[in-house]
Amino acid sequence: TKNDDCQEMLKEGLAWGPESAFVSGDSQSSCVANLKWIKHRQRALLFGLESNRLASVEKGVRVSVQQPAVAEEGWVVWLNAFDQLKLFRTRLIDPLRPYAVYQSNPDYQS
Repeated sequence: TKNDDCQEMLKEGLAWGPESAFVSGDSQSSCVANLKWIKHRQRALLFGLESNRLASVEKGVRVSVQQPAVAEEGWVVWLNAFDQLKLFRTRLIDPLRPYAVYQSNPDYQS
């Protein structure tokens, strides 16, 4: 599957040499399985998200990552079956694109 391919590419990249702190990718690779795979290898991540993705601002209340209320500095949210991360959007091209940042010991979780 494309997720298996993504994880194989990540394995190869991690084996090349210097340890990277962050792993980044596009929205096509941002499924929960891939995000968990990266998290379990103690790496931070920065991934684009599909615009139809849902996140919880408060436990049990899911909202679209395209919701207009996402502040410019981002929101701390929970992705279903993953963990808490920071959601933000940027306008590289129209429309606004949602992105997620996860760190194992982030300032935004304290």
